[in-house]
Amino acid sequence: MADKGHFSYGYAISRTGRYVTDYITLYKTRNEVRGGWQLILLEAFLTDRSVLELDVVCQTHKDRFVAVYNGHNVHYFNIPVIGGHTYQREILFDKSIKYILHDVNTSKQESYELPIITSDLRRVFRGAEWHAGPVPLRYEVVIDYPDKGKLINEQVKGVQYPIEVDNKPGRMTIKNKQIPIYAAVMVIAVLLLSLKLLDGNLHLFNSRRVSR
Repeated sequence: MADKGHFSYGYAISRTGRYVTDYITLYKTRNEVRGGWQLILLEAFLTDRSVLELDVVCQTHKDRFVAVYNGHNVHYFNIPVIGGHTYQREILFDKSIKYILHDVNTSKQESYELPIITSDLRRVFRGAEWHAGPVPLRYEVVIDYPDKGKLINEQVKGVQYPIEVDNKPGRMTIKNKQIPIYAAVMVIAVLLLSLKLLDGNLHLFNSRRVSR
């Protein structure tokens, strides 16, 4: 969805239950975040209209996991975001809300609990989100999840997203789009032509100065 500069692209599944979970593997790229935020979302939409999230958040100088309740960041996890690691994200909700993060590579686990009674699950969403416009992601990801049901693609029509999302039952892959070879060749050719024209103009300018 797009809302006041927020753009998201991913898939939702409608189902009931009292928990959501997945395993997310992060692959760091050379892309930097310059202004705004990038998020890899795990969102639970409940029947009482509550929204619970356990997201990967990337900013200019810091990446971290954050627990979110109804749009408010309620806890920043101490477990670091590390490229190449796999993490289990889990949100349990009934007589309280419990956010659990587990680094599979290091076996470290951290949890945060809110004493809030909630309702049943209505829909779960996974995908990428940008605050300040879609740009290539710092982390490409593979997300394995147990949810079954019809996959509903959610994106804003007319927006040029810089990612490719391959979502098959049980696994979602989010990668940055690769520039086609012919496009890269064209860019290089234009740059070379521009340099050649600039060099020619400089020679012409210098020759006119000498003739004067």
